Amino acid sequence: MAAGLGACAKTPTECSGPCTSGDGAVPDGDVSDASVVDVLRIDFELIEARPAVCGDGVLRYGAEECDDGNVVSNDGCSADCMLEQVRCPTPTSSNFCDARPAACGDGVQVMAETCDDGNAVGGDGCAADCSTVEPGWRCRVPGRRCVPICGDLVIEGGETCDDGNVLAGDGCSSTCLVESGTAFCGDGLVSGAEECDPGGAGLDSGYDGCTNACLIGAHCGDGQIDMPFEECDLGSGNGTIYGPGCTRACRLAPFCGDGKVDQAFGEQCDTGSLIDTPGSFCSRGCIRVIL
Repeated sequence: MAAGLGACAKTPTECSGPCTSGDGAVPDGDVSDASVVDVLRIDFELIEARPAVCGDGVLRYGAEECDDGNVVSNDGCSADCMLEQVRCPTPTSSNFCDARPAACGDGVQVMAETCDDGNAVGGDGCAADCSTVEPGWRCRVPGRRCVPICGDLVIEGGETCDDGNVLAGDGCSSTCLVESGTAFCGDGLVSGAEECDPGGAGLDSGYDGCTNACLIGAHCGDGQIDMPFEECDLGSGNGTIYGPGCTRACRLAPFCGDGKVDQAFGEQCDTGSLIDTPGSFCSRGCIRVIL
């Protein structure tokens, strides 16, 4: 990069041109180590305090594979902030397909997988080939640890008890930990049937937080539309790239009739509700016609 243009500190992606102050540019020259650490610490704290929003230029690991600051596909990062998609192999198709191979252990559950807890190891709830959820376990959130089913009278995984219910105060906690022991929800250790445990001060029932029961709260993929963080949520049905449906980021996918010309998906025009109406130059399929 030429001297004087600065170093891009916005995302892990490479700069395609000179960075500006809006890109989080750090001027070239003598910068103390302490100053760099302070800048990175402040940026990290700000990033961690906000939910993942595809198109805001901030990469949130676990929720996004990339974020180039827009929701347009065919530019290296797809409309739902997944690594670039390619056109479907069917010659007559105008849609885009997910080009990434199904990789068990990458934390992204695709149609060929029943679960994906971020590893390819069996005995932890998700089979080593991601084909089945192992008996006595549940894998509720892709990319997060599977947990033993608390309340089934079977002690699995990190459970230290299982009395057949998920009630606290009866000797066996709601996450199947012996209540007289040292392990408990809020101790900062993920154990028993806990899905998360950031410690007592970190428990948060907000979006994508860790509730007081040490379970992951409302999140993209739970089948519930959580405004204002989500536009849609079809649970396991998320993953649409183009057309009616919902993306893996719980955003409405671009489609013919949304009023935006999505050239990456073969649209030549898009007049919204006026498509294919008498006198319209935009036909069904968002193809321009000569009147």
